[in-house]
Amino acid sequence: MRTVFLSAIFCLAASLAFGQSSYSYYIFDYPSATGTYPHAISNSGEIVGDYVDSRNVIHGFSYFEWTFSPIDVPHATFTAANSVNNQGIIVGSFGVSSSQSEGFILRNGSFEVLEYPGSSSTGTEGVNDSSKVVGNYNTSSGLNGFVWKPTDGYKKLDYPNSTSTSINAINNQGQMTGQVSPPFISAFEYSNGQWTDFYYPDAMTTTGDGINNAGEIVGIWSPQNPTAPQEGFLRDSEGNFTEINFPNSSGTAASGINDSGAIVGYYTDSSNKTHGFVAIPNARK
Repeated sequence: MRTVFLSAIFCLAASLAFGQSSYSYYIFDYPSATGTYPHAISNSGEIVGDYVDSRNVIHGFSYFEWTFSPIDVPHATFTAANSVNNQGIIVGSFGVSSSQSEGFILRNGSFEVLEYPGSSSTGTEGVNDSSKVVGNYNTSSGLNGFVWKPTDGYKKLDYPNSTSTSINAINNQGQMTGQVSPPFISAFEYSNGQWTDFYYPDAMTTTGDGINNAGEIVGIWSPQNPTAPQEGFLRDSEGNFTEINFPNSSGTAASGINDSGAIVGYYTDSSNKTHGFVAIPNARK
């Protein structure tokens, strides 16, 4: 499966490969997009995310077996695909109006709307192989996290004493990651009913965006210097960090990771255009 996946990436990005000591990076752009933002990658190599077209409209996409497929909720103002599980079930968010969004789950070509009861907006961010979905919703009191199961419905899940919680990813063991505030935005791991918040060393802010079944977390951190660009990171199950930075970029985000350690994300180039990338661990190739 790894050989098939790598061949697909090489075909897509015959364009340009960049090596660092830990990872080889491959550029990943939706055709004719002005910006590409991959968010998640499954064990089979299916990648989902969103792209911006020439009219500045956001569309979701899936890439699998050498083929891009657009994902657009009918009549939506925008569509973003945020996660995919190993059965090919995709979750994301779509615009209902200029000020309201809702979540969706896409399976077998059909969309199901996910809307947290009583919320003004709902975002669905992650899905595991049991079709358990995580995300966030807005109310007048702030941003809250939630878990949704097909059999049980919605359950509110907030970091203790926070006013803003977003759950961005969930693995098959039920471990989750996301971000919480105040005082500053910090990432968290939720495991066995316990919350652990963390920052990338010397970071001003940190977000957790993806988690695999080994408990490895990827995300974004911003330096204390407000003029310095954001960068990506990998946090292993022991809490050790590795930088995930596209070479010579002016900002990098690591947004998804699969069980083989392949990471997807996006970076900004010198002309301020955003490109997607896949980072393959050199030790596991």
